[in-house]
Amino acid sequence: MKAPICEICLNSDILCKVCQEKLDKRIINQSDIDISRAVYGLSKSLNILKDIEVKKVLETDNLAVIICKKGDASKLIGKDGVVARRLSKNIGKGIRVIEESNDLKEFIQNLIYPVPLLRINIVYLPDEKEVFKIVIPKEHKLQIDKATLSNLTYQMFGKESVVSKE
Repeated sequence: MKAPICEICLNSDILCKVCQEKLDKRIINQSDIDISRAVYGLSKSLNILKDIEVKKVLETDNLAVIICKKGDASKLIGKDGVVARRLSKNIGKGIRVIEESNDLKEFIQNLIYPVPLLRINIVYLPDEKEVFKIVIPKEHKLQIDKATLSNLTYQMFGKESVVSKE
């Protein structure tokens, strides 16, 4: 298994010099460490997780979003969601697994799935702040709340978001 921290740090409660430096420079965060260790712990008993790669973890009060290498999401979710449920139980919050993408539209679509994304607009506010306006069909309901979605887009792209229905 590959993670934002080395295998030695996955196995221990302390970080090596290199991983500690990544944490200090904010290349990784505490969520990357904690969730990667939880996945690594599961990988010892579940062979399907042996070859996955956790790229990044975004975390809010009630949700952890695990961003993995393309093709690894189905392994992290498991058949009928078994792996994700076990991981959720271990960390005490909901889990959302998505594949890596630097594309804003793809990232948002993966986060709000199965709700279709109509479009994303950039709204320029008077205080020179930019906000993503995420537009979804009015007959759909998001599975994650709007504040959580805004928090996650801010963590990933440095801009907040608002949801609008059409």
